[in-house]
Amino acid sequence: MVFDSRQLNTAPSFFRRQVWRFVGAVIGILWVMVFVLLGVFREEQIRVASEELDATNRIVSRHASELFHLIETDLLAMAAWLEASPRVRQFVA
Repeated sequence: MVFDSRQLNTAPSFFRRQVWRFVGAVIGILWVMVFVLLGVFREEQIRVASEELDATNRIVSRHASELFHLIETDLLAMAAWLEASPRVRQFVA
């Protein structure tokens, strides 16, 4: 038996409407699934980026604190050296 496109026209219009409604519903459900999955993936990306930003902030804060501590140590050593060197102190003061 060969399919003839005219046979499609002989089907009742109610049946055709039901088929198209079903096809439309399936397509609609698929689009909803796509948008939900995109939203979930976006939330996951935002969460991961937020965690990476927090980790970077902690590292930068710790590094800046260590640099300030190093500068303070250098300044204290320089002050002690100047205190112990009276010939150099006369040029600085």
